Amino acid sequence: MLPVVAPAPAAASDGLLQTLLNVALTGIILYRPVFGGDPAHLVDLAYVQLNPAAQRMVRLPECPTGTFLALYPSAVDTGIFAFYRDTFESGTAGRYDVNYQHDGLDNYLHLAAQRHGELFVVASPTRSTSPARPPSRPCAKARSPSRPPTPRPPANASSCTACSSRPRP
Repeated sequence: MLPVVAPAPAAASDGLLQTLLNVALTGIILYRPVFGGDPAHLVDLAYVQLNPAAQRMVRLPECPTGTFLALYPSAVDTGIFAFYRDTFESGTAGRYDVNYQHDGLDNYLHLAAQRHGELFVVASPTRSTSPARPPSRPCAKARSPSRPPTPRPPANASSCTACSSRPRP
């Protein structure tokens, strides 16, 4: 006989959503649009909320008082703001990768964004690597099934103990 599974609630509670934001390893930022004289012309984004991962990534509090462009003016030159504006105005989900080394930040960002009603949601992994530097994996010697597990090197070690050709993350 198959086990009986309780039916899922029709909608997630606010408490569940807040828990998800709190434990997510992805930075999530919720914005409200700032329009110019023409209500259809997006000129900036006001912060509504940053989850803890986003707070650590961009070093801002949960509810910053400044606007996106006031805090990150170089977002115009790097194309981030154009991506945000175009994604918000189209209403479709979008993705944008950029190496952002401005305004006190130094991150390779994998941005995913989508409009939700009159709000704008942006998500980005908190630990990004550029395409030129792929994520580190144990070298083939360390993964060999015939070889016993290699003890983990001290935290200050600069390379894995199985081979010196691959730096540790």
